[in-house]
Amino acid sequence: MSQVIKIKHSITPGNEPVSLETGELAINLTDGSLFFGSATTVHNSFKVGGLSAGTLNVSGDTTLGGILSVNSRTYLRTVDTTTVSANTKVLIVQSDGEVESVPVTQLTGATGAQGTTGAQGTQGIQGVQGTQGTQGTQGIQGVQGVQGTQGITGTQGITGTQGIQGVQGTQGTQGIQGVQGTQGTQGIQGISGATGAQGIQGV
Repeated sequence: MSQVIKIKHSITPGNEPVSLETGELAINLTDGSLFFGSATTVHNSFKVGGLSAGTLNVSGDTTLGGILSVNSRTYLRTVDTTTVSANTKVLIVQSDGEVESVPVTQLTGATGAQGTTGAQGTQGIQGVQGTQGTQGTQGIQGVQGVQGTQGITGTQGITGTQGIQGVQGTQGTQGIQGVQGTQGTQGIQGISGATGAQGIQGV
């Protein structure tokens, strides 16, 4: 004949056992929480290996010590409508399927398409002309250029020949003073020598 085994239980929501003997079990039927005793401590967290279940409902804080692989869809419930702050974290899915929790401050949205260029605005009025700038300082004077060489002096023109002296007048007889002899004509003046050519002007 079969025998029914019952463990400690409670139907009061939130009720938890204060103490359990090592290996002793207790369950809250309303919350669905299972407890076990270990030495002087009561635990309600369990390590499960090779769990295969059609539906697994988990409530409360759950810590996974390894990799969680999901081969089907994963649904998340509605997030609380709290104000998002710099410390708020969200879940993102990497290209390799890894899910990470990152702060919202590290998220960068995709760049949107280029918007349509607006019409040309009306040109503003001409600004007031600025004051005259201060005149710059005088530039340094350039060095004196090298003086060109002295041009060659032209040769001295040939001096003209001496004109022929006039003939001496005949002396009158003694006594009556002779008439003053006619003064000889002035000799022809020699031709003036040609002027030498102008020397080449220095560079």
